[in-house]
Amino acid sequence: MDLSTITIRPGVRVVPLRTATLPPATHTNTIIVGFEELWIVDPGSPYSQERERLAEVLEELESQGACVKGIVLTHHHRDHSAAATWLSERGGWPVLAHQCTREHLREEVNVQRVLAEGDVLSGSSHPEDQWQVLHTPGHASGHIVLWEPSRRI
Repeated sequence: MDLSTITIRPGVRVVPLRTATLPPATHTNTIIVGFEELWIVDPGSPYSQERERLAEVLEELESQGACVKGIVLTHHHRDHSAAATWLSERGGWPVLAHQCTREHLREEVNVQRVLAEGDVLSGSSHPEDQWQVLHTPGHASGHIVLWEPSRRI
């Protein structure tokens, strides 16, 4: 695995990607959740080298038996969504987001599945791999978080 991929806990990996974010920040974290079935959260880099690095991480995880199920956008800001269409087309994975995010991105990203408060994304049958969708508007009207209550992640 690429040295810049950080495993926080089993089923939670962080891939910091250089993005067009607000200074002084230079990177946005793409999070990969799931034990067996993976959800890619916030692939935001517009830069080809960073996108390819993320693709390599995903290919390695798939070679180990994992299966990518989809791309989740927490909100519409470009530093969180810029690579969603590219990644969806490359891997054939659907993009999921809140209805407000879908509306904000309608010209840029084809959000195939709308997520709402209470939806659950499973990474496996394991109870510690059930990611609940919480609608947390504030930063953006369609902002969501994924919450895994067993481990409080």
